[in-house]
Amino acid sequence: MLVVLAWRRRWLSDDGFINLRIVENLRDGYGPVFNPGERVEAFTSPLWVGLLWVGELLTPSLDLEPVAILLGVASAALGLAAGTYGAWRVWDRAGRGPILPFGAVAVAAVAPVWDYSTAGLDTALAFAWLGLAFLCMTLSLDRRRWVAGIAVLLGLGPLVRPDLALFALAFLGLLILRSPGRGLRRAALPLACAAAIPVAYQLFRMGYFATLVPNTALAKSAGQSSWDRGWAYTWDFVADFWLFVPLLAFAGAVAVLVRDLIARGDREAIALVVVTEACALLHVVYVIRLGGDWMHARMLLPDLFALALPVMVVRVRAALVPALAAVAVWSGFGLVSLRASELQGPYYVEDVRIRFVDFVSDSNPVRLRDFARAPQYEGGVRLRDRARAHREVVIATVVLPNRSNPTVPARRSTRWPVVAHFHAIGIAGYAAGPRVYIADAFGLADPIGSRLPAIDRRRAGHEKLMGADWVLGRFAVPGATTPGTNPARVVAARRAIRCGPLARVDRAVTSRLTWGRFWSNVGEAWRLRWLRIPQDPREAAARWCSRPKSR
Repeated sequence: MLVVLAWRRRWLSDDGFINLRIVENLRDGYGPVFNPGERVEAFTSPLWVGLLWVGELLTPSLDLEPVAILLGVASAALGLAAGTYGAWRVWDRAGRGPILPFGAVAVAAVAPVWDYSTAGLDTALAFAWLGLAFLCMTLSLDRRRWVAGIAVLLGLGPLVRPDLALFALAFLGLLILRSPGRGLRRAALPLACAAAIPVAYQLFRMGYFATLVPNTALAKSAGQSSWDRGWAYTWDFVADFWLFVPLLAFAGAVAVLVRDLIARGDREAIALVVVTEACALLHVVYVIRLGGDWMHARMLLPDLFALALPVMVVRVRAALVPALAAVAVWSGFGLVSLRASELQGPYYVEDVRIRFVDFVSDSNPVRLRDFARAPQYEGGVRLRDRARAHREVVIATVVLPNRSNPTVPARRSTRWPVVAHFHAIGIAGYAAGPRVYIADAFGLADPIGSRLPAIDRRRAGHEKLMGADWVLGRFAVPGATTPGTNPARVVAARRAIRCGPLARVDRAVTSRLTWGRFWSNVGEAWRLRWLRIPQDPREAAARWCSRPKSR
């Protein structure tokens, strides 16, 4: 059911095209970057980007867009199947009886699960990792010799999404407690196996990107809290899909499962069930604190999946009949009727798929050409064409043939023929190609914009705005301005970028990568961890530049 419904709703989001541009650059030898020549970690899931890259290598006859769709659907199906088998094994330890799908049907009946099983994002991979991790933890209840392999799988959690470290650490703790040996010897092997890959990647991140965290975490102010926005985001999901029905049913089924396990004295299985549910609830609290997301339900889908894991299937008990009936009725209604409402509201949460489908008049926009009606596509194509004959900086939200966008000459030292200041960078960047530098106004792919202060806390992921003055100061010829920009701010930006910590950031991400630069970047990642850049370039220049710099 999940495969069929996800395939029927297949699509790619604008953010999904960010990942595709990075994969293309990786394939073409530029590295895992959004703009060739500038090392910025513009992705949240290294494992998803790596999987897309491998998928493209193994399917040379397919375009990258359908590869992303197929991998997404396969990952979601794998996660649901693995989680279902894991739940089956746990219920086998609790007693006998007829077995019925329960949580699996409930998860597969939620429309956003279908939508984000494709979309080009890492949500489906999160389903796969959670399902496999839970299954492996159930296998470890009987086969303790698989400790090393299970630990390696658990260590991949933070590379799927950094916030999945909560589940990874909790499961790893359970694995260590049931490992053979005593004291440090019992913990040494699981810890070493789990840490090997994520620690190696963290060292790579520091040396290559000169940061401790993904640039997306800096751009989204992941260390700050926005409880009001997070509560509104969560309630949008719960209310639109009547989630109190399956969630109460899950709670009842978990209670019955734990009761039966207690009767059998199976403390290890009880611990696994309780820890899984507790991690899911704690992650919900984390999402609320963070402020949610601007894409309706996306950040909470792994939590819904995790809450359902121990009860993906159940052994029928008399006490479960009301819960089974409630989930059956709710799932049928959800398949037919429950969909996201109009969600713009004060926090600008929206059903992104519906917006794109309506805008491009295509029920399954997957390939780049399917977005031909979108202004981001037309703007990207025009930028790609201009890069063949021009050297300029373009200031625009979108670039259209029938719109006059301000342009100024780019500096000779600028390595890209065209620099474009954009607000929606996925489709535009993928269409524009590697010869066009996309200056991301929201900072997801920009080393300066990501470190600016948040100026609008209402819309998650769009809280920062890098003005045109920073772009002109970095890339345009001296004295160039556009309508609406302050010449003094442009001059200050040009000055600020060449002194103090901003100059160190620029060198760290644009200098030729040698072993010396790599190890220097490891130190810079630590020293620049708290760097925040003022919104006004004049303040930055006054803070970090002791005297005027010559042009």
